[in-house]
Amino acid sequence: MSEFNMRKIGQQIAAKRKEKNLTQSNLADQLLVSYQAVSNWERGNSLPDIEKLPQLAAILDLSIDELLGKPAAAVQHYQAGTAQPEEIAELAPLIKPQELSALIQEEPFQETSLDLDLLPRLAPHLTSADLQHLLNGAENIPEDVMEELLPFLKKPQIEELLKGNHYSMAFWEEAAPFLPAPYLDELLLTALEQPNVVASERLSYDEIEELLPFLTEATICRLVQALPFSTDELEEIAPFLSSKNLLVLLKKGH
Repeated sequence: MSEFNMRKIGQQIAAKRKEKNLTQSNLADQLLVSYQAVSNWERGNSLPDIEKLPQLAAILDLSIDELLGKPAAAVQHYQAGTAQPEEIAELAPLIKPQELSALIQEEPFQETSLDLDLLPRLAPHLTSADLQHLLNGAENIPEDVMEELLPFLKKPQIEELLKGNHYSMAFWEEAAPFLPAPYLDELLLTALEQPNVVASERLSYDEIEELLPFLTEATICRLVQALPFSTDELEEIAPFLSSKNLLVLLKKGH
């Protein structure tokens, strides 16, 4: 399902309102909302609540399909109480947080086969507790899905979800700002200590470059000691080390 084009919807509301010779306040009064809400719709900053769509469409002499710019079967199903998870994910920008929270506590969101690809679409509209509810019991979350969920989860939730998952270094680069402080250190040190694998084959400078701002100095020192970095690479690493540790490493021939 395509996302709503908020700017286009806003432009249409503004154009139809003016065609009806209504001010933003006039339209707001009829809908029992603030004129600021109407202003935000027209600027594409937000969307009308789903409960307001039928009345708004009627005032503007539009069908809901015309107002939203695409078929509105999902809206009809929502109003009838038969909307499926895919439809609710599509309508999430239109649903008030408390109503959305109630919906995800009900069937069919309790099904174990819930499509994980729906979660990034729902996440911006859910509390972290609601998102956690949907993630309970989830396993093998794909990298691209997990990456999109990170900004909406608390660090303890992230740490729990990442247990047992083997993601690429490219993922860890994207995830780094959202991870608990020791998580990346433990990850890299574990990679460094893999038995029967030459250190340089476990990690390279290119893999850890983007992670450096998120590592402790102790871990960076361990990496420098274990990996055969070039002079140019060490120059890039130097700003993340104290002068004391840098001197110690230089004396050891690094």
